[in-house]
Amino acid sequence: MGGNLLFPIWSLPPKRIPRKEFDRISVEIIDALKNALPEHKVEPLKFFSEKSDFGDLDVAVESKSGVSIDWVKKFKEIFPHLRDYPPHKNGNCVSFPYDGFQVDILLFGSEVWECALNYYAYENGNFLGR
Repeated sequence: MGGNLLFPIWSLPPKRIPRKEFDRISVEIIDALKNALPEHKVEPLKFFSEKSDFGDLDVAVESKSGVSIDWVKKFKEIFPHLRDYPPHKNGNCVSFPYDGFQVDILLFGSEVWECALNYYAYENGNFLGR
């Protein structure tokens, strides 16, 4: 997270973007995910409202128990540009660049959905989550 994969994985320069560009990318990513995955919950992780620039976009996607999905393949179908920039999977996180900006999709099971949204909110995880 934090845009740290752009250079080592995809040879793209690190990029922080202003709020206006972040809002545009966020809408585009979340709309695409919700349209392609109508049976799954999709939510951006909460962040401080006064934050003015961003190193990545963190989005939570529900990974329903008992449903086997190849998420990397699914994201390649949703975002065709990923043929040139293969997604990087690390545990429950799938990352990829979008307009040169890092997007992290965090996959959470239905049984931990609400807890995970609170735990990872505001980029503080364990601190505010408890």
